Amino acid sequence: MVRLQGDFAKPHEKRLNYKNCFDGIYRVVRDEGTPSLARGVTPNVFRAVLMNASQLASYDYFKAELLKTPYFNDNIYCHFTASFAAGTVATTVCSPADVIKSRIMNASGPGSNSTLQVIRNSLKNEGPLFVFKGWLPARVALPRRARLLSHTEFYLHGTSQMDKSAADDDPHLPHPRVAQTRR
Repeated sequence: MVRLQGDFAKPHEKRLNYKNCFDGIYRVVRDEGTPSLARGVTPNVFRAVLMNASQLASYDYFKAELLKTPYFNDNIYCHFTASFAAGTVATTVCSPADVIKSRIMNASGPGSNSTLQVIRNSLKNEGPLFVFKGWLPARVALPRRARLLSHTEFYLHGTSQMDKSAADDDPHLPHPRVAQTRR
């Protein structure tokens, strides 16, 4: 699917011109073998780990820090601001993995089956900042990211409310971390 979507960005002479996704899968298996269907799985899993770790940890940190100020209470404005900041951290942390993952998944031809070779070629041709290509559009493209931002906000706000509810219902459970930081 990544190749199918990225095919339109290539010059006409380098396009693979898949008719549809089934034609793409058939031609990839025929020309490059079945293992090429799994190209990019490792970077994709690595990216998912980075996304979850950076977003969840930074959200907790930003929310706790915001609640220490006199400007925020534990409400939707605090959650939105903390999730926006966490989204910025997650975008920055995940950008290198996103770029490398996309390049590996789009790679075809000789020398394209090596992750290190794809990285070496990109470093040689574009320099070390190639891993941050597309950072700004990924962060500020609201139509595309609004769904992710609202999902993140609702998810993190919901888990925060469940933590509070559980702590309020059971006197043996400690209060949530964020509530303890507020004086």
